[in-house]
Amino acid sequence: MILAQNTIHVTHTETVTVGCSTRSNYRRGGPTFGRLPPAPTGRVPRSPSESAINFPTSTLTEPSNATAQFKNAGTSSSKSTHTKGPKLMLNLYANMTIDRIQELILDLTTDLQVVEARVKDLKCKWTPAKAQYDETNESLAPANKGSKYLETKKAYHTEMVSDDKSLSGDQKKLLDSVGWKIEDIRRAIQDSKIVQANVQANVHHIEAKVALNLEKGHKLRKDIASVEKFLATLSKNIAKTADAVLGDDDE
Repeated sequence: MILAQNTIHVTHTETVTVGCSTRSNYRRGGPTFGRLPPAPTGRVPRSPSESAINFPTSTLTEPSNATAQFKNAGTSSSKSTHTKGPKLMLNLYANMTIDRIQELILDLTTDLQVVEARVKDLKCKWTPAKAQYDETNESLAPANKGSKYLETKKAYHTEMVSDDKSLSGDQKKLLDSVGWKIEDIRRAIQDSKIVQANVQANVHHIEAKVALNLEKGHKLRKDIASVEKFLATLSKNIAKTADAVLGDDDE
């Protein structure tokens, strides 16, 4: 077959070549000339308003018993032809809706697992932080007691040593160095107090986070239970509505 500037070659690999483009959508019975394959099973939108509906898809493979029973509704040979089509489409939409809610339940369950993992992680961080706080708090007690002795020592050095003519130069240098050591120890004590305050603040912050995440986990559990209850009610109501609206008559 010869067309204007376009030649169609059909090879044994069932590949259609149109001009410079090669398409592998040729099937037995004739070339498709680039047309899309038939639409998948399901309702084709009949109007622009209907085409805007995006039916949800499901990643679940096992529907609930209520869903499975409802899927079989309308397929019995006793059903009339004119009600079978609409009922099947209602079943399709109902099943997609139920599957979407089941996906939502899975999402909430995943969120709950993330929250629980976060709580566990925070508890792991909280334990050593609290231990460090306790250790720092205990270490401050003897340091404070020691600081009183060192302050007394420095007061003696300031008031007595400088005027004591009986001390040698080396002894005065030694006492001067002790005075500098006192200042170093005082700074260390102050730093320890700052560390204690920071650790204590971190412990309180982590405890607050743990409590908040536990509260979120509790709320997620309630949400999941509520959605599951709604899903069960929805399955029953859709089945009842289908039978009531479409009926089982053959008229």
